[in-house]
Amino acid sequence: MNFPSFDPIELHRRNAARLTARDVIIPGYPGSGASLIGNILLELGLYYLDPYTEVVGSEGRAEPVEARRQYRMRLAAADRRDRCSQEQPRGPSSFRFVKTHLYPDEFPNEVLARVVLLVRHPFDAIHSYYCWRVGFSEEGETSSFEEFLAKPGFMNRVPGHDWGCFNLAWTDVSSRCGGGQPLYFEALKKEPVPTVIRFLATVGLEFSTLAVERAIEASSFDSMRRHEDGVCSDGADKNPHRIMRRGEVDEWRRWLRPEHAGTLSDPVLRESAHRLGYNIPSV
Repeated sequence: MNFPSFDPIELHRRNAARLTARDVIIPGYPGSGASLIGNILLELGLYYLDPYTEVVGSEGRAEPVEARRQYRMRLAAADRRDRCSQEQPRGPSSFRFVKTHLYPDEFPNEVLARVVLLVRHPFDAIHSYYCWRVGFSEEGETSSFEEFLAKPGFMNRVPGHDWGCFNLAWTDVSSRCGGGQPLYFEALKKEPVPTVIRFLATVGLEFSTLAVERAIEASSFDSMRRHEDGVCSDGADKNPHRIMRRGEVDEWRRWLRPEHAGTLSDPVLRESAHRLGYNIPSV
């Protein structure tokens, strides 16, 4: 399939129509750690689909989109998979894990049978999303962070309100489909091995501790950043920005200032954060 003017969101919407109830949807607000959990799953030999950079065919097979190959080369496990084969690894499961930043109403109802919400502290997720937009957004992002916080974006919502609406919507879907606890970015960073093992157990998968440890080591910041730097230094991608950021827990404590008070004090953000167990300070 050709996408002359490549639109990753439109591609995702087309792909969503070809998902099935066997797929495990992993919704996460942008900047919440999708690259981290995706790399871990691929390192474990599981079937992980990025519907923004791959095309799902009528028979369910996924292939990388040519317009996004250089972007995918920056992601260690995705790059290795693309070099070895056009087809996703099947692994021990008969279903896919599917990344998404879209709202649940973008999916057919029958697809939303298994949902595990990926979540990160709203301040950190929003700031990480901003950094990604500066380097990689198709629309381009030239605003300051303060301007970004104040302007409507996807779904015509400012980022703070959008984070709250997104996570409330997916929390409700996850509850209806009997989903387990959310997958917390903070837990992935602080206690990665037991967190990944528990996450996989929620969908009936069991891996040895050693296998999970190896996948996590291969998905560490140092490992993934080293791969990305190597790809870019080879001249495959001249963009000086990096997808891989260290992604520490509670980074917001270093940059939060009173001028961020407006949208980061959004009542929907605070309601959603409270439901997810985050303590949101007064800005």
